[in-house]
Amino acid sequence: METVLVVDDNAEVQQMLRDYLAEHGFHVCSANSLLSAKASIEERRPSIIILDSMLHGEHGIEFLKYVRQSHPDIGLLVVSERADVVDRIIGLEVGADDYIAKPFHLREVLARVKSVLRRSGAAVMPDSLIRSDVFCFEDWRIDTDRHKVISGHGEEISLTSGEYKLLEVFVRHPHRVLSRDHLLEMMTSRRWEPFDRSVDTRVRRLRAKIEEDPAQPRFILTIRGEGYLFAANVKRAS
Repeated sequence: METVLVVDDNAEVQQMLRDYLAEHGFHVCSANSLLSAKASIEERRPSIIILDSMLHGEHGIEFLKYVRQSHPDIGLLVVSERADVVDRIIGLEVGADDYIAKPFHLREVLARVKSVLRRSGAAVMPDSLIRSDVFCFEDWRIDTDRHKVISGHGEEISLTSGEYKLLEVFVRHPHRVLSRDHLLEMMTSRRWEPFDRSVDTRVRRLRAKIEEDPAQPRFILTIRGEGYLFAANVKRAS
């Protein structure tokens, strides 16, 4: 049974999410502060955290960074106000896997939780990505069974679940122009919407980790007006 940690200072929202997610087979714990959330992470080892945007001040950003650095395998779903685009962008840039706007429907929360878990490998993966393979491009190595990315210098690169899933999509479809809609659907099973910058944000973060010069990328190319193309020659390891 997967564990969900709900971080929200609103007791009513906490209870609503606890009851609904528990009804759908999840073990749910909650915290009303970032301090208690850190303690819950160490004690309960959740598969995913639902973090309310009221904690998105300076300390909230540091909390997201803490989770990403200390527990990169934990999924992060950020809840933000509908009009607060800045919250969403900042959350994605520092490592959130997805966001959901208030007011939200409980069924949408459930769908987003399942989507993040699929991407992080904690739940069943989509059929298109269920195969376990080892891919190589130049001196890089991606082990899709263990979700490990090894650089040309032999170092393991720490990626968020969203960054990893994006890279896996790219190495499975090299030399093909992939639209934002196609990328988002393969990563999250939801469709891209106008002004949705989540794909671009993940591309920018991924470039920063795998490109020698992110400003002049060699692997992930932008195809203006169409999407992105992974330009490396990819081989399956024998």
